[in-house]
Amino acid sequence: GTTFPSGSLLSLPLKDCVEGRFGEVQVLFTPSERSSLQASAGTRNFMVLSVLNNVRTELQFWEYAGSGKWSERKSETPGGGIPVGCEVSVSPVWPADSDDIWLIKDGYLQPDLLQLASAADSATATEDVKAKPAMFNAGGMITEQFEAVSTDGTKVPYFLIRREDAPMDGSTPTLLDGYGGFEIPM
Repeated sequence: GTTFPSGSLLSLPLKDCVEGRFGEVQVLFTPSERSSLQASAGTRNFMVLSVLNNVRTELQFWEYAGSGKWSERKSETPGGGIPVGCEVSVSPVWPADSDDIWLIKDGYLQPDLLQLASAADSATATEDVKAKPAMFNAGGMITEQFEAVSTDGTKVPYFLIRREDAPMDGSTPTLLDGYGGFEIPM
């Protein structure tokens, strides 16, 4: 039989599975060196995947096309419209009857935000429902993502949060924070 990488998301008709027939497997997600499946949420007609791609959250939408098949619905906004440095969790509102989803967003410059959206439009239109208060004024601030390259060639992604008008010439004081790695604290 076919072997799939660990961390893949597969779909096949339940009847085939019960009868031990695995020829109609459809791959909805395959991990890569820089991407992994964080979570999935099913609605009436869609499967919404939360994917960590190069340490950035992206949403992928799969529409049930009938006969046990799914078709990918491409988002019109890069990364599913999720800002750099922002995480999103997805939950179905009422999966038996609706394609509505709850989005909970938070990021370096954005306090927790609960939004109502629809998988039917790839969460393009969102309605803010509730937000935590901001703990600081993030006006004029931006989050950017870069990569450092280690001596062995490994690309290590990192985020830079800064004032938009801060010079990028090495003269701006910097506070480094990290989690370390391989038992070496930062």
